Amino acid sequence: EAVLRDNDLTGALATIFRDVSTYYSLGVNLRNVPGAVSHRVEVAVSRPGLRVRARRTYVAEDDEARIEDRVRATLLTAASYADLAPAVRVGPSSSEAGKALVTVDIEVPAEALTFLPDAGHVTARAAYYFAAVDEHGEQTPVTHATQTFTLAPADAHGGKPLVARVALKLRKGIYRLVVNVVDTATGRMGTVRTALRAD
Repeated sequence: EAVLRDNDLTGALATIFRDVSTYYSLGVNLRNVPGAVSHRVEVAVSRPGLRVRARRTYVAEDDEARIEDRVRATLLTAASYADLAPAVRVGPSSSEAGKALVTVDIEVPAEALTFLPDAGHVTARAAYYFAAVDEHGEQTPVTHATQTFTLAPADAHGGKPLVARVALKLRKGIYRLVVNVVDTATGRMGTVRTALRAD
């Protein structure tokens, strides 16, 4: 509720405080609701004298949008996901078309991923989501890549970590990079952050 054309600041603040202090928060599970379509919402109360202010529509996010929201949260806050324990190594950068091309290796322990039988081997698939923020607060879009790992069954339990190599094209500068790795079979996620210099 807006307070306009009123010199009574104390009364206006009291009204705002009362409004933000008395509310109900309703939640629903939208997992099975189709996304990208606007759905109508109506909230009503049976008690006389109450006024309802609620959103009138919503659009359910698909799985990809939900993951991108999580990636943004891990970039801008201390939020982390610890299911997969990834590690990151930043290689040297080179220049391409006025931008820096930075090689990044992401390691995930093989036992952290879900391997499924596949013609005498086992196969796992990981999705890698990247975002970065530079020293001026400019954020990159969230980008992602997927990689399939096919191993002998004995190699899926321990041994060397699985490595995915990506090349990131960035403006020159200093960045905080966040990588979120998702086991596509289970949805479990792991977060790793690093600082990098793109020259």
